[in-house]
Amino acid sequence: MKHVFGALIAGLLLSASATAQTTDLIAHARPRPPELNVENDTISGPLKDVLDEAARTTGLTMSWIVVPFPRSVKTLQDKEPVIVPRVIKTAEREQFMTFLTPIAEQKRHVYFIVAKGNESKISNYDSLHGLTVGTKRGTVYFDKFDSDTSIKKEAVADDNALCKMLQAGHIDVLASIDLPSTEYMMKTIGYTNFAVAPYHEDFTSGNYFAIAKDGPLQSKVEKLNAVLKDMVSTGKIEAIYRKYKLDPSDIKE
Repeated sequence: MKHVFGALIAGLLLSASATAQTTDLIAHARPRPPELNVENDTISGPLKDVLDEAARTTGLTMSWIVVPFPRSVKTLQDKEPVIVPRVIKTAEREQFMTFLTPIAEQKRHVYFIVAKGNESKISNYDSLHGLTVGTKRGTVYFDKFDSDTSIKKEAVADDNALCKMLQAGHIDVLASIDLPSTEYMMKTIGYTNFAVAPYHEDFTSGNYFAIAKDGPLQSKVEKLNAVLKDMVSTGKIEAIYRKYKLDPSDIKE
């Protein structure tokens, strides 16, 4: 079994290497409905369409692969030639990421999910103290929460593990910046005994594509930024989102 697993990994690495040699841009996808959907190995959504259009306009070839966000962050730290959609800009990330022109300024929301019957326990921020809050490793929520060391947090790699922890009662609360994605994962694991607490945090941030700072794609930044700015100013971004019956400035997460 070890030999088979090793051969599989080697094959994937060779495949990725071959793709990198024939593709100008490799984009990392992850389930982030409604803007980015991954189902049955099919990637779709306005974020994919926007980046595909930008690549076509600049004469670049594009390839998409499904990668968990923590691994995407690691590839950017390692200065690999990939582009990652929907990355929240922070001072820490700017040390190793270059953020392209934002395609929209969006209203964002952080929700707190609990087992049914416990909704009233999370009525405000202070309600989180004394509870164990599940978070996703590498995810930015909001400054007050992210820097608050008095709240007990359990960080895991992905939505699947996070939802299973709530289902098993290993955490009291699940913090989510992508409610549709969290609800989809709950459905996937067959867990229905959850509810969204009344307390949530709202904020506004840019919707960015990120690449490795000083990495191989840095030379393409000026060209990509010019195209994205044009797509925003001419309404192309909005038109792409409207095809999905979405407003690029107000995603209902």
